[in-house]
Amino acid sequence: MKGKISVIDRRGIKIHTFTSSQDGIFVNSHIIETKNRLVMVDTQLLREHAKEAKEYGESLGKPIDRVIITHSHPDHWFGLEYFERLPIYSLAETKEEIEKFGGTFINAEQKLFGNAVTTRVILPEYEIKGGVENIDGLEYEFEKVDDAEAGVQLLIKLPAVATMIVQDIAFNNVHLFTGQKAFDNWIRVLKDLKNRKGYDTVLVGHGETNDMSVFDRNIAYLEYAKKIFESVDKGNELKQQLIKKFPGYRAQVILDISNSYLYR
Repeated sequence: MKGKISVIDRRGIKIHTFTSSQDGIFVNSHIIETKNRLVMVDTQLLREHAKEAKEYGESLGKPIDRVIITHSHPDHWFGLEYFERLPIYSLAETKEEIEKFGGTFINAEQKLFGNAVTTRVILPEYEIKGGVENIDGLEYEFEKVDDAEAGVQLLIKLPAVATMIVQDIAFNNVHLFTGQKAFDNWIRVLKDLKNRKGYDTVLVGHGETNDMSVFDRNIAYLEYAKKIFESVDKGNELKQQLIKKFPGYRAQVILDISNSYLYR
């Protein structure tokens, strides 16, 4: 297995996190295991990682109740070709964005990865409208977040186990994608999340599971990135300044992807 598995276990609820290797930019898929079933959150960028995540889920010996896609960026839904026979859920806006831009994403990623990525746009069938839903005895709180790392994203809260699944609203020791240019609102979102009571575990979209301190680190990164972006004219200057400031951060390729939007 090229990906890495980590598991947290609280009050009989297990959350399995599959983290891709570096070539898949450390993207995470989370599998929430309750007494009778599984819920899958996001499905990877590269085919080999999506296949591994599916096989790991199947090894748990329980049916996958549904797959949830948190936002429209390709590293979180390309792997749907391995899960297309299952119920697939997302926010309505996420479905619309995948339908509108999915072909463009595939063409762009195939230039980089060839046959390592999907050739088909697969759309979520079921809409998540926000609010509370009980799935196999576990309460899920769904919340829409606008204008952070993506135009719209799904925040999943599991209050019974003090856990937030924020996906790309926060990264851990991985360079952030800032192509949305939503520095100020993203920072506001992170400040709000860090003050939420009753949570101590944060499952992110890229990098390892962390505690609530991850929000402060992301805020510091965005504040610095905004300052440098406003003071330089070239993407390479921004990239080099961020690498220098955050030398331990991984996936420098994300900086190149960000620059293709920031400086297009």
